[in-house]
Amino acid sequence: MPNTLNIKTANIDIHANGYKQIFTAFSRALSPAVFYDYRTLTENLSGLQANETAAIGGGVMIFHGWLDDWAEHTTSFIQLRKPFEALNTPDRAPVDLILLLLSPRSDGPAHLSRLSSLTRAMRNVEFCDMLRGATSKEAVEALFDRADRRRKAA
Repeated sequence: MPNTLNIKTANIDIHANGYKQIFTAFSRALSPAVFYDYRTLTENLSGLQANETAAIGGGVMIFHGWLDDWAEHTTSFIQLRKPFEALNTPDRAPVDLILLLLSPRSDGPAHLSRLSSLTRAMRNVEFCDMLRGATSKEAVEALFDRADRRRKAA
């Protein structure tokens, strides 16, 4: 059973030292997985950079947004090879774990509920350490699946 966060892509050991490279990496991974035009997706993601709430501390950023023509909620994960100095991090820690949550515009409150669940998971230091130690997409997906099952059981 897939988790409610719908981890569509997980990429480990990505080289990126700024927002443009991060959004390009997300677009490259997501475009073929969701059958969405790469250039259009990159343009849409670039607009998320203005989201000042993306950095949540502990080396984690979560970008999120709604798209009119997006088919289903999707979460994509990137672990950077080398952390980068992001703007507006609450603890000034370099960022190395980045997530992207996209939903159809019609999702409204469901998107915010998924964002809340994702944020709670990513504020768990032990969980983030396990993500940092993951060496494959399957390992990342298994960690999110386990976190989702624990959340549902609580």
